Amino acid sequence: MKIKRFAFVLGCFLIFLSVKGLYAGNFKFTTRQRYVTIPVETSNYLMLVEVRINDSYPLNFIIDTGVKTTLITEPLLASILDLKSTESIILLGLGQEGFIQAPLVRGVKLNLPGLEGEGFNLAILPETNVNFSEIFGKPVHGIIGYDLLKDFPVLINYRDKYIRFYNRADYPKPRKSVTLPLPIRESKPYIKIVMESVNGDTIHTEVLLDMGASHPLYLNERFKNLVPVITDTYLGRGISGELFGVAGRLSSLSFGPFVLKSPIASFPNASLYGTNDNFSRWPGLLGGAVLSRFIFVLDYNNQLIHIRKTYKINAPFFFNPSGLEVIATGISNSQFVIHYVRPGSPADLAGLLPGDQILSVNQIFQKNLSLDNILSEINAPNGSMIRMTVSREFKTHTYRFKLREDI
Repeated sequence: MKIKRFAFVLGCFLIFLSVKGLYAGNFKFTTRQRYVTIPVETSNYLMLVEVRINDSYPLNFIIDTGVKTTLITEPLLASILDLKSTESIILLGLGQEGFIQAPLVRGVKLNLPGLEGEGFNLAILPETNVNFSEIFGKPVHGIIGYDLLKDFPVLINYRDKYIRFYNRADYPKPRKSVTLPLPIRESKPYIKIVMESVNGDTIHTEVLLDMGASHPLYLNERFKNLVPVITDTYLGRGISGELFGVAGRLSSLSFGPFVLKSPIASFPNASLYGTNDNFSRWPGLLGGAVLSRFIFVLDYNNQLIHIRKTYKINAPFFFNPSGLEVIATGISNSQFVIHYVRPGSPADLAGLLPGDQILSVNQIFQKNLSLDNILSEINAPNGSMIRMTVSREFKTHTYRFKLREDI
């Protein structure tokens, strides 16, 4: 089965807080059950879960292991829920914007089906930052990570679209799973990997296990010598703005007994690190395009991961064969606009431009379009033909091009 490379990457990477005393709240079970199973939605190799804030209506939160303090990504929501802030914190992530000042709300109550907790802190991203609803084609209100994952062992199942929290020390491990160390540093999980180049060179390092990144692997620029062919590309969006860099292909990536062949590795431009030494030294992260090939339990308290491969482990990795990045816009996220066109890509050579509104793709017309079916079409196998009709400056244009792998 082909694994698609979708349009956007959350890529929060690291968050640094400028104030002290940010003690996280704790979740507890609302029943005496041994476990609680919570359904999630998946898109772009990201997971979306419903969370209630102070007994609000259900809100959609991205699960991101790279985030310590829970984030509100829609600042208007803070006013609607009457969340009062008396101080600010400084957030830092990869991207063009660098540091972000965000209001901080303390003492918040959070609820999920079967779980509740009090005393949480929320940081509210400014309105000028990225709109994560464009990634899913539906409203996204926030990002949650350490607050959600730290109290109980959590089973992560991308395939069947659920997460499961265990209220017992002798929780069941996935059948045929392997147990690996999962050091938790600054509230984030890390895993040891081995990377091999096509020339046979190998590097052992430790990277962030990041459920908030879609790409298979993000690496520091110092590892670029591992990939013989690279191409300039748009890498997605993080909390600090848009990410650009290059991408290439490793010979293999392994951790524990698992080996993945020819994965795509992305290298954000060094200029996005700014002057921060933590970013300039970070090795990289392992993202959702790899993690979704496994079923695993994250056990933060014991710093372990119990992980089992699925049938997807040997699926090939593909690199954006159209060259297009598409977002969902409009009041109901029902309009689909080309956000980026990779120079020299099939879409670029055909004449498509950023800002074009997609009206149809391969006979899927506007009333039946969704972000998922657009991305499915433009990430079809190498050599597939695409017929796309767009609106540009009140005129309709139709373009045809053939999908092509560039790395």
